[in-house]
Amino acid sequence: LAKVSAPGGGGNRLGVGDMVKIDSSPLRVRTMQEGHGGWVPAMSATLGQVGRVVSVGADRVKVEVPGKGSWLYNSDLLTKVDKPRASSSGSDGGGSAEISVGDLVRVDTDAARVRLLQRGHGGWNDRMLGALGKVGRVVKVDSDNDMTVHMDGEDWLFNPASLTLLSGGGSKNAPKPSGSASEKDDSSDSDEDISGLMRHLAAGRDQLTVLDLLKAALERDEDEGGGAGTPRAIKTLSPEERREKLYELLPKMSKVIDMVKSKRDGGSVSTIKDKLEEALDGPYKTFPKKAERKIMGDHLANIGGARALTDYLKFLMNGKHTEEQVQLKCLHVVRSLLWNFSDASFEFCRELGKSGLLQIVSQDLANFDGADLKHEVIHLVVLSALAVMHNCAKVSENRQFFQDIKATDRIRPYLQVEDLNLKVPAVLTMAYIVEDRNSSLIEVDDSVADYVIRTMNKALSASDMRADGYSVMELAMALGALARNDANKELLTRKGALKQLIALAQDGDGSDKEQAAKV
Repeated sequence: LAKVSAPGGGGNRLGVGDMVKIDSSPLRVRTMQEGHGGWVPAMSATLGQVGRVVSVGADRVKVEVPGKGSWLYNSDLLTKVDKPRASSSGSDGGGSAEISVGDLVRVDTDAARVRLLQRGHGGWNDRMLGALGKVGRVVKVDSDNDMTVHMDGEDWLFNPASLTLLSGGGSKNAPKPSGSASEKDDSSDSDEDISGLMRHLAAGRDQLTVLDLLKAALERDEDEGGGAGTPRAIKTLSPEERREKLYELLPKMSKVIDMVKSKRDGGSVSTIKDKLEEALDGPYKTFPKKAERKIMGDHLANIGGARALTDYLKFLMNGKHTEEQVQLKCLHVVRSLLWNFSDASFEFCRELGKSGLLQIVSQDLANFDGADLKHEVIHLVVLSALAVMHNCAKVSENRQFFQDIKATDRIRPYLQVEDLNLKVPAVLTMAYIVEDRNSSLIEVDDSVADYVIRTMNKALSASDMRADGYSVMELAMALGALARNDANKELLTRKGALKQLIALAQDGDGSDKEQAAKV
């Protein structure tokens, strides 16, 4: 039995960790959600359910409902439920029920046991061996009670059975987590890694140095001009001559990837940054046609470029942001390349799935869940993370990787945001990775449907068949994925999707026509 308190009273009566019951009236919830996180049909499954408060804002509260994810609610829809006192579980690692966000924990030292426990709880990779026996701080607890632990500048998702509670987050005498940025003096950012900087930004640390550094690192140079960066000498070449020029650049790409793999030249970040800009970023901008960029992306995939760039990104993120921002500027280049070539080549996306990049960008989404998405830098980080996930989700071989990192839990909060530039890629990514039984998660409203239809119309009339960062082919793929939900199928048809697909089948190239026919 549980004692239930009176409903209503505002978000300030609730705290992180409180158990609450969500109002069961669909009409009342939908009405009161306006301006307090919004409403999506998938939230219906949470009505009348009990969940745990994971964050409290001025006008909304985030609640985690077991098995149904985290959602933002108007606090007046929540009724606090008094939790029964939990019994002590000792110090043998079995006390996970008492662990919450902010607590210090130690990871089990038994590699075989942890590897076994990770099945279905975030998965295992051999880099996790370095985390065994270490102390870290819990920064997130997901709907399955799996716990994200921050240590040594990285975040790891663990089965709570692998963790031993050392002390609560408020203990002044608690041991410091190994390498935890949260334990360092707030007045000194100079010796923190980039992962720590991003975490501080998510937590609201708005120092000018942090903003300047991250902005320099994460701004992406959009090339939507259909070849505006292409030299005149290339533009005047015949298709065969262009192709020959492009193939001449591939060996240079291979050489630079070899350099990245071995970190030659004394591991000079500045040298590698310059070489990446010259040999990879330059050709991407010089040769803007879809088939040309696919050749480059496929080549990078074949020579191990996806894993090499991902590994170098990890190296940069775990380093120190000194030496006149060179390291962060190089991170900007690497992250841009991963974003661009994931958009250009399915083969590159396939290799990215194996590289561990999805875990990195998924963590970006977790770090900024609940943050101010109007903040320029935060918006850039979240947008790039969602874009890479969307690109990789289109490759069916990556579905298992998305499942292993519990990507739906990380993406779900962004289904409720008002900014369509973030909401649309979040919805489209979910459309590729959720199982049919969870298709309610991808049911869209008029704003998303109108955005997709409007963007596809613009792309169909553009010379390069692209608009707002989307190719007409991936928009056609999106229509097919969204149509797995019957309500979406009816809505999109009513708004003219079939007419657009017919136009694509008539005017697109071979791959476009093939995709239109599939849908």
